[in-house]
Parts: sequence; C-alpha cells; structure tokens
Amino acid sequence: MAASLRRTHGEIAVADMFADFDTRQLAQVTQLKHYPWSARDWLRRGNVNAWCYTGGIENYPRLIARLAEEKTLLGNGPEVLRKVRDPFWLRQVAANVQLAFPVTAKIGEVSPVDFQRSDWLLKPFRSAGGLRVADAARPIKSRRFYWQQKVAGQPMSVAVLSTRNRWQVIGLAELQVGPSYGAPGKYIFAGAVTSEMEIDPELMKWIDVIHHQAKMIGLWGIDFIQTDRPTLLEVNPRWTATMPLYDRCIEKGLMNAHVRACLNEDVSIKRQPNSTATAMNRILYADQEVQFTDEMLRQVLSALDLSPKNPLPLPATADLPMPGTRIELGHPVCTLYAADKDQESAEQTLHQNIAKVQCIVFGDEISEGRNL
Repeated sequence: MAASLRRTHGEIAVADMFADFDTRQLAQVTQLKHYPWSARDWLRRGNVNAWCYTGGIENYPRLIARLAEEKTLLGNGPEVLRKVRDPFWLRQVAANVQLAFPVTAKIGEVSPVDFQRSDWLLKPFRSAGGLRVADAARPIKSRRFYWQQKVAGQPMSVAVLSTRNRWQVIGLAELQVGPSYGAPGKYIFAGAVTSEMEIDPELMKWIDVIHHQAKMIGLWGIDFIQTDRPTLLEVNPRWTATMPLYDRCIEKGLMNAHVRACLNEDVSIKRQPNSTATAMNRILYADQEVQFTDEMLRQVLSALDLSPKNPLPLPATADLPMPGTRIELGHPVCTLYAADKDQESAEQTLHQNIAKVQCIVFGDEISEGRNL
C-alpha cells in the first residue's frame, strides 16, 4: 500500500506493528508497540494531513472514528464498517435481493449438536486473513464468534474502486488458502493469482448493492466462493492483499486512484499497455522458529536482485523483517511476487524465489515435504 502511494506522492508516513525493512525504504515508519491503540497518539503527533488504513484495524470502528477526529480519513468510516463487517447485515442484504450468502447463525441460536459439525465453521467477528476460523468442533458460549455453513467451491476475490457516483471492477483473483500452499492453518490466506474469468452478473449485483447500501468509497474488495454462482463470504473495506497484483499494471497506481476517489474526484482505472497477463503472490510462513539476521537480509536482497535498477515500489518481495526479528513457527517471513505472460511462467518464477528465500532463511535445501 505504501509502495503504491509512493509512486505518485512524495513523502509518506507509515505506522504499523512490524515496521519492516522494505517499508522503511519507502516511508517514515513508526512501530506501534500497542497496536492498534497507540495509532491515535501517533496520528495526533505526526506531521500528516490525511490518513488511510488497511488490515485488521477495520475490526475496530470506534477506534477508526477517534482517528478520524484527529486527521482527515481517506477511506470508509465507522458507519460503513459496522455494516459491511457484520455478517448478519450481509445476510439480510442477500435475502432482500436474492443473492447467495452462506447459512449463518448467532451463538445461542443453534449448537453444534443441532447440525452435522463437519459442514459448519466457527468464525470470529474480528478477524483478517482467515485467522481463528475453525471447523465447528464443540459447543461455545462466546459472543465473539458465530456459526457459518461451509460452501464448496473456488475461493476468490474481486477488487473494486468506488467513487461517490459509480464503481469499477479492478480485477479478479483466485485465493490460495491453507496448508497446501504453506499456510499454518486450514483457512489461513497464503496467496493469490489473478484470473481472467468473466465476472458473473450476480457478483456485479453484489458489488452494486454493497456500493449503494453501505456508501462505499475508495478501494475495497469482496471474498466469495465461486460455484455455479458466487456466494459472498465477507467484505474488506480497504486495500486488500490481492491489490498489489493489479497495482503493477495500473497507470499511476491504485492508491493514487483511492486518494482521488476519497477526495470526491471522478476516477477511471486504466491498465498500462502490454501489462503482464498473470500476477501472483505468496506468503512464506516459517516452518521452524528462526532469527532473521543481517546476513539473511543481504542474501535475500542479492538473490532477488533488489537493487536501484529494480525499484522498491514494484519489488519481487515485500514485508521483509528487520534484522534481529524473531520469527515464530507459523508466522510470516515475507511475501513473494511474480508476474509473467501466463500462469505457468509466473508460478515457475514464484516457486524459484520461494526456494531461494527458504534456503537462505532456514539454511537447508527445500525438502519434498515443503509446500510451494
């Protein structure tokens, strides 16, 4: 997100939990020790005139409201968040316009003894990237979770840009989820690949309904399951993990369009001519605990040719930890990117780069058991 913004804006500031190496090359970075609660003090003291958010902070609409009192918010405010992050609001919208949404129930409405457990999920109201989503295995009383019936099919996402007057689809992507792609949990996001699949008319209707009823603005996305029809899972009301895949082939970058949309300008997304057909990303998760060192960083930068000739705003990797960072088992090491003329070529490049980083960080050749 910072890389995209840097393409068209001079100086930017970033505050987050990790303050990774590559982010520090792009912006003035502050590491928030009490994330996300210390964000308000940072914003109050910082020399910025506007701000926007991404990631799990969307789960705290009250905090978003307080931050918006400090400086101008470029993005969806707390009223929007309370709607689109509520699965029961989405359930009602689906019922009203006859669109597909999984059977969803509150804790207390039903119990695992009332249904075939293997067909249901236990999902937290506050989550991101599939964290803490689990198969329904036991009775639970916590109101921080809800039940949702599983839907078989291909997990996908669509990226959208909304202005006050209209919306535009930026692109579609197939989501890669779970241990088959190296993620430490069954429902945890691991990566994505852009898709040239024609957009289903029902998905277009979903986008239109959410855009108008929630009054969306700027960049946002929908996660859904594609079967014979798209079944919506959740709305992500901000920059998403798939947007770097499109940002590489959009003139002036997606964050430039986001800022302009939030300032009530009419914006049209234009793809660069001769842009690559397929783009992919993959999060490399640690399969053992490791300390990231200066030498590891040097070798990764060299192996992936991250030099002045390969500008940071369009890197082969991102989220590189600072030397000295202790990476726990199952935690992300970094994110790898690849783009090429077709999916097979992009996958080959991506897998080669993953293998290089694994060899550098974990000090051994890639074993047959590791998933790429």
